[in-house]
Amino acid sequence: MRCLLVTLLIATMVQPARAYTNMLSICAGLDEFCVSLDPCTQNTHEDILVPRDAWIHTSAISNRTDVFLADSNPAVALNYYSTQYARVPEGVTLQTCQPNFTTYAATAAWECASAASSPHITIVGACVRGYNAGCGSSTQPSATYRGKNQIFMYSFSEHYGCNNIPNVSQFLSSSDTPNKVLPCPRVSGEEFTGVPGLCSFECTGDFRTENNQCVLKCPDFTSDRCERRFYSIESCQGARTYHKCAQCAVIPGHGATDWDPAVATECPTTPCVAGTFGAEGWCEPCPVHTTSGSAIAQCTPCARGLYTAGPGATLCLTCFATLPAIAPVCDDGFEILRSVASIDAYFSSLGGSYDVHNTMAEFCRAQHACLPCRPGYYASAGGCIKCALGTYQPNFRADTCFDCAYGHNTTLTGSVHVDACLCQPGFDMTIA
Repeated sequence: MRCLLVTLLIATMVQPARAYTNMLSICAGLDEFCVSLDPCTQNTHEDILVPRDAWIHTSAISNRTDVFLADSNPAVALNYYSTQYARVPEGVTLQTCQPNFTTYAATAAWECASAASSPHITIVGACVRGYNAGCGSSTQPSATYRGKNQIFMYSFSEHYGCNNIPNVSQFLSSSDTPNKVLPCPRVSGEEFTGVPGLCSFECTGDFRTENNQCVLKCPDFTSDRCERRFYSIESCQGARTYHKCAQCAVIPGHGATDWDPAVATECPTTPCVAGTFGAEGWCEPCPVHTTSGSAIAQCTPCARGLYTAGPGATLCLTCFATLPAIAPVCDDGFEILRSVASIDAYFSSLGGSYDVHNTMAEFCRAQHACLPCRPGYYASAGGCIKCALGTYQPNFRADTCFDCAYGHNTTLTGSVHVDACLCQPGFDMTIA
């Protein structure tokens, strides 16, 4: 006998507890004339199947013929098969109405008569275990004539059902059914674990548990690496190692390399190679017409008569040392010059006013200079020729020279101004 008792106790313990279901009660008047209906199993207390979401005539839900035929209230004694009182649980919506007998006779299917002939009543359930305040003593008025609310339909309210065990990231609105499955409140960095329905979680990755919340392990750290020219002054271990970074000091002639987490607190650099210079922590190419060796902080300009073909050079080249592959051609009114001395002589003859245009290094890189025929010259056959005696030219790019007035002559070729025209012996200079 004792062994049997232990076996029965074990069998009882391993059976899952069935959730309490708030019953739907449909009554004809007083509580003793009621049918209780389980909205989850869809069976009455007499084990009669009453399906959800279908119109049902009250005559089909009880084996007792007297339940919906009479009650102790004479005012409703003629209201056979009508629902006079309903206790509707939370999560269930009940609709009642007078049936359309014409439709039933033709199709054997129940539907409501027009609302004009009989009100359509909808009750959104609020009853929970213990008959709370949401359950009134009467949810609809007493009938005044036969068959006022003979058919009804019950359904789950939106989002409700008969739910038992959700997953680990959900919980039930109530252990009683009908109920809703609700999402567990989200917590940054959580991973829900453990028993479904309890919303238990553990903090993962960059988070730790504090006051039943997940908080960042490294709240003041925003990056897991430092940029080039920066180094780590403080680190924090989360899912990754995070760093606070500061700018490295500049080493002249050196350029920063990529930050290395293996030596996070150091500032890796490398000497700048020849043709570059180190400034502000970067290695930059030397500008055109300058050069450098390795580990240099500033490039050296090429001397006059020397140049570079482009930036980043290590050696200066001699100007006009080689002929261009294609012989240069200048526009009309220009002459071509290919030596430092001739170019300097050209600008010197202009008295220094045009020295700003003497970009010798650029002439060297182009391997020639196209310069306009200067005053005192005129263009001829792709070159510039001095004005002859007795002529002058004050303009650039002229194609001829002006003659002096009759009886006047110049003392030199290449005259620029009319003032160079002098009155010759044997002529009088008459001023009109």
